[in-house]
Amino acid sequence: MKALVTGANGFTGSYLTKNLLKRGYSIKALVRRNSNLDSLNGLPIEFFHADLAKDSLDGLMDDIDIVFHIAAAYRIENVPHKYFWDVNVEGTRKLLQEAKKANVKRFVHSSTVGVQGEIKNPLQKRKILMDLVIIIRNRKLKVKNLHWNFFKKKVCPEQSYALLVFTARVI
Repeated sequence: MKALVTGANGFTGSYLTKNLLKRGYSIKALVRRNSNLDSLNGLPIEFFHADLAKDSLDGLMDDIDIVFHIAAAYRIENVPHKYFWDVNVEGTRKLLQEAKKANVKRFVHSSTVGVQGEIKNPLQKRKILMDLVIIIRNRKLKVKNLHWNFFKKKVCPEQSYALLVFTARVI
């Protein structure tokens, strides 16, 4: 079985990739061209280099059985709000569209604990914190609506999908 892991070089993605390899999966890793790949050195995986915010994903899933979408814009400073939207919402939309085109049967999406917006000042005031919470919730709601449109409303009724979305929580 062949799995696509987005964000395979990140903390969660690298552990998932190694675990999937131990279980016998072959892996295609979606990573940005400038990513640090130290956590994946020496592993028998295929790389697909793309930025979810701006690159085409054509052909990414032609031979994929299951997608683990772990990638997200998270803990990035000095970028505009639009970048977070382009990666976390529009990037997810592009992945879902590619999964539909390639007839991928399973799509697992992991959301981050939080996705910060543009940080011009440290979080010293309650209002700034509340603004960030609203931005995070709006983005997560938009992504959940994407899943709803693709799967619950049967945008692609000719295909049967298994979809799992999970969100990390701070304990």
